[in-house]
Amino acid sequence: MPKKSLPLSDTEVSVNKSIAEIIDMLESAGFDQIGQIRNQGKNMILAGYKGAPFRWVIDPQKIVNSLLNSYSDITHRRMRYDSAFHKQVTANIQAKAERVGWRIMADYVKATCISILYDVNTPADVFAGFLVDKSGETIGQKIGLAVESGQIQKDSNLNEILKLTASVGEVKA
Repeated sequence: MPKKSLPLSDTEVSVNKSIAEIIDMLESAGFDQIGQIRNQGKNMILAGYKGAPFRWVIDPQKIVNSLLNSYSDITHRRMRYDSAFHKQVTANIQAKAERVGWRIMADYVKATCISILYDVNTPADVFAGFLVDKSGETIGQKIGLAVESGQIQKDSNLNEILKLTASVGEVKA
């Protein structure tokens, strides 16, 4: 019994369908060398744009936590005292989290690709956060960590931010 309803939490769209939609949208926006891989239990989409590598991946565990937080106190109490119920809820929620995560990503990529198709933005503008550097991290991961840790603040200048992304280039093999 949810205590609050999260958007898309009831989606039944499969992970594979969401990923296929993302790949189609990226292709229509000018990306090439698009592929899907599964690495250490995580699905990833890899693509190139003008020779630059990009990666899209979701972290289902973050979504699991949000979904669990949305359950009522009664459900939480039952999960604590009924191990079979706990296992069932956990298994269901893991699968749901991956479906929800890729549906969120599909909706995001779709909206973003529409802005590209109308020449409002370029793929490099709107997907820069998904650009992969030599360390294998995305620019979004690096800048996000710097913002969250307080390294980038309102008085930071562009040169400081660019130093964080100085290693942009090919993905390490």
